[in-house]
Amino acid sequence: MGAFGFVAVQNKVDPETLVLAVEGEKALDQSLQDLPKESLVDILQANVSKGVFRRLESEQPFAERSREDVYALVLERVVEPEIVGSWSLVESLFNRAGIEAAVAKEYPQAKLEFRTWLNPGFIGSPQSSKPELAGVRTAILGSLWTILITIVIAFPLGVGSAIYLEEVCQR
Repeated sequence: MGAFGFVAVQNKVDPETLVLAVEGEKALDQSLQDLPKESLVDILQANVSKGVFRRLESEQPFAERSREDVYALVLERVVEPEIVGSWSLVESLFNRAGIEAAVAKEYPQAKLEFRTWLNPGFIGSPQSSKPELAGVRTAILGSLWTILITIVIAFPLGVGSAIYLEEVCQR
């Protein structure tokens, strides 16, 4: 898959059916993205195995998780969006009608989206086994911790060595 271009995304579970299952009749104008955290936890609990739900709860209790974190879990574990087709930037710019026709013919349930990996989500997302969800937050934080620890240890040691060599060893 290229860095930029159209992708056809098909969900294993339709988000609208999840909203209707949890919210019922009052959910006619709501989307999965608009649901409160409690409803998202209910969706997750109803659609994953008890063991997976317990493991997620033991990793970090749902009471402590943010709404966005729970929403991301629902997308990853329940909705399971899958990229079924991708097109390069050049093809996306110059052959949009052909791509839309191909998606409508081959993947009638899929939605066509323009994707780029250079976005705020890429910087802020942790590592993931799914490339479309992967980010570099963990790598950036690891690098910053390494730099901080190096500064805390190397700076005083270097200054102390310089003072020792200049003042004590000169005699």
